[in-house]
Amino acid sequence: MACLGAARLWQLTNTASVTLLLRRQSAVLEIQKTGGIRLRERVRESMAKVEAQLIEQCETTVSNLLVCTKAQDAEEAIASVAHLFTSETNIVLLQNGIKMQQRICSAYPSQRVYALSTSQGAYLQAPFDVIHAGFGQSYLGILSHHAGSQSLPAEALLHALPVQSFNIRWDANITARLWVKFAINCAINALTVIYDCKNGALLNAPERLALLQELCTEIQDILEHTAATPSIGNLFEQVEVVLLATSENISSTLQDIRKGQTSEFSHFNPYLCELARVRQRPCPVNERVISLFSDRMARSAD
Repeated sequence: MACLGAARLWQLTNTASVTLLLRRQSAVLEIQKTGGIRLRERVRESMAKVEAQLIEQCETTVSNLLVCTKAQDAEEAIASVAHLFTSETNIVLLQNGIKMQQRICSAYPSQRVYALSTSQGAYLQAPFDVIHAGFGQSYLGILSHHAGSQSLPAEALLHALPVQSFNIRWDANITARLWVKFAINCAINALTVIYDCKNGALLNAPERLALLQELCTEIQDILEHTAATPSIGNLFEQVEVVLLATSENISSTLQDIRKGQTSEFSHFNPYLCELARVRQRPCPVNERVISLFSDRMARSAD
């Protein structure tokens, strides 16, 4: 998503104002060698001549920071450039994970923090060679803003983002959308790892379907008893819609596991159990899912 976002922003501005911040010198050398980011979409191919820098070498004031890391890396990534923020810097989070979003809002009370929830699909064919594979919808909304701000620069920020190519719409209640997305991730992602299957396969076997239904019921109960969470309605019905629409997709968590990478799992069901314990709600199904997930990871490590 970082490559897709940087390429789309460059196409929008066609200037050096877009900079991709990278953690490894080898990656900087690679993008310099290729001349930018190659963007492939359907039958069209283009080159976005995006500038790239090592994070620690960046000295330019940051106006808009799009954070495209995994949830577990977001706080460290933001901290690495926080000294370049001004009171007008906007932080835009693209991660899953309510816990991480709340922590960042608390850590940066002087900044406006936004969330961009998107169903755009992209993957790398090679380093800095990105395929825009899925054209979905995106919703932008504010999570927090500093007390001194009299008005929110929503229009200015939208103008700075690739609204058309990302199909971005403003959502005045983005928090509710993020809670629903969190609940759906808790219902789907771990089970796809446990059963090592595509999304749609969770509906195709009685054992999987029964566990999914039990899990949805418990997630819904926990959130209904958690302060400041919106009503999410019938969770299983929403999860079923997502699974049918993405039946051939592989969840992001399972993709990470198959690649041997650290997943965002700790930001889903384990955090949900934290919420349950605070409210003294039982969470045996989620605890069972966490145990099955851990067993699956242990078998993978053997």
